Amino acid sequence: MQSSTPSKLTSFTTPALLATLLSLSSIQANANIIIGTTIDDDITDLLGNPITDIHPGDNTPNIVIGYNTIGQLLVRDTHLYTQTIHIGQNQSAIGTLTIQNTYNPTPTPNDNHAFITNRADFNIGYHGQGTFNILNGAKSDTPFAIIGHHSTAIGTANIHGLNSAWTIGEQLNVGNHGTGTLNISNAASVSAPKIYISAQTTGQGIINLRGQNSNLNANSIHVGYQNHGTLNINDGANATTNYIVIGDTNSPSILNIQGLNSKLTSNTLNIGGRGSAILNLSNNATIKSNNAYIGAFEESTGIANVSGPNTRWDIQDKLYIGQEGTGTLNLNSGATINTNDLYISRYSEKPGTLNISDQNTTMNVQNNFYTRSPQNKTTTININNHATLNTDNTT
Repeated sequence: MQSSTPSKLTSFTTPALLATLLSLSSIQANANIIIGTTIDDDITDLLGNPITDIHPGDNTPNIVIGYNTIGQLLVRDTHLYTQTIHIGQNQSAIGTLTIQNTYNPTPTPNDNHAFITNRADFNIGYHGQGTFNILNGAKSDTPFAIIGHHSTAIGTANIHGLNSAWTIGEQLNVGNHGTGTLNISNAASVSAPKIYISAQTTGQGIINLRGQNSNLNANSIHVGYQNHGTLNINDGANATTNYIVIGDTNSPSILNIQGLNSKLTSNTLNIGGRGSAILNLSNNATIKSNNAYIGAFEESTGIANVSGPNTRWDIQDKLYIGQEGTGTLNLNSGATINTNDLYISRYSEKPGTLNISDQNTTMNVQNNFYTRSPQNKTTTININNHATLNTDNTT
């Protein structure tokens, strides 16, 4: 059995060489693999000869792609098992890990020949630049993933194509201390119990979810947890979560949902947790939630802009505009909101504002409409340009 510390650090610079080495039935090594340290080292000195059929176990390897220089690893039509993965280890490093199946114009769920399983941390951009690509129905699963780990890091994950999937068992941080971007497109999917966008005070994170049948699934999503963050849901993509908060801290964070069949489904939606937040819902997009809060907590400022024909927000229980913080809802250009109960500044001395404007714009309150606490004199309701507010019981 090889030592867990390689005798020689190895650099890859030619993607064609990687394709030749990794288009095998399986790659299962029990020594560390470090790619991109010097220019002229040889892979065979690290992996031994032959490099196949080294079976995984408790000593499965750690992989570093881009240690000091450029490192590239292509896993095509094969399986890779490992412990920790670092892409872009040091500040000068540029690392790329790509997992893909051979292109099939009519893929099926059984086209899962290419996959990566790692049992510990997965860092995309540790101190340097890191890119992770899942393409053509390939799959990867990991317990914990960070895109943009340290403050100098720039990390990008691209999950693209029908049946391409990334499953995170515990937590995904997009922009931890560094810059992180997650792109999900063309019917790919990502799932994780907890997702934090801009997890630390220096982190800058963005998730772009785009295209019909592209999916993001999580129990909780924090957009702008410690710094400003952005979540975009466009062109028929879908995000499903139990709880989502936009703007946990003072830095402004944004949720954009745009385009036909684009949809967010959430039990609870907070626009402005303890910071500032903006929701833009437009162009035939949809939100379905049980409860929604615009300006949830005392320190928060939340703004929701809902606009456009066939744009719709359905709230099964309660909508709060300025629950404890400052909240503003702008509904216009033919959009519709349906809610069971509506509260404007009901429990707060902070201002709550409802603006409804333009013909065919409709706000339906099916049960009770509560406005202002006894201490609050700043509730504002504006209905203009032939817009409609329907309610049976105002308190």
